[in-house]
Amino acid sequence: MHELIEKKIKDIESRIEEYKRIEDDLIFVLALLQGNDKYHVWIDYDVNISWKAKSIDEVKDLLKLFAKNGVMLENFYKESTYWRLRGRNVCIYLIPTWFDSAEEVEGVTCRRVQVDTKLVPTPVYKIICDGKEVTPDEMNS
Repeated sequence: MHELIEKKIKDIESRIEEYKRIEDDLIFVLALLQGNDKYHVWIDYDVNISWKAKSIDEVKDLLKLFAKNGVMLENFYKESTYWRLRGRNVCIYLIPTWFDSAEEVEGVTCRRVQVDTKLVPTPVYKIICDGKEVTPDEMNS
């Protein structure tokens, strides 16, 4: 077999092992969110959870749910407004999709607002709830 083919096969085999590491955390997340179809769960090298969030309380409730089950917050990415939790084997990301200011939706108290126009590496956002910016400390309390 050609060495390029052998190398590609080894790369694929190593990715299979990486995906096997995700299984425990994926099963845990799916069991924790069982019956709640508002969440979308997908995997890449980690477990990701997204949903259309209306309030910061939704995020706090989910953080508390994970904490009660032994999965703690590791980091909050202020500029991108997502949370990283430490799972058993991989990270679990909470990635709420916030409504923007142009969308009129009943019950929405928080919106994501772009605070600069740079595109490299990514735009910076902040979360506005009930007319005021929410700080990272408020988001993680």
